[in-house]
Amino acid sequence: MGVVTASVASWLVEQVSSGAAAAATVAEEPMKQEIRRLAEQVERLSALLENADGELRGGVVGARGDHSPSP
Repeated sequence: MGVVTASVASWLVEQVSSGAAAAATVAEEPMKQEIRRLAEQVERLSALLENADGELRGGVVGARGDHSPSP
């Protein structure tokens, strides 16, 4: 009787764990897509900041050159 019970319990645990693994894989896909979307957004924002930083640095240097006192 104990062998049969252990076999059934082992089979049941195996079924539940494989079902949980499949459910976890399905649940991970939307998170992976969101992470990819956010990574792309970070890349776009970084590029915008780099462009803005370059424009600001160019504007500040130009402004200093235009408004610097003559010796």
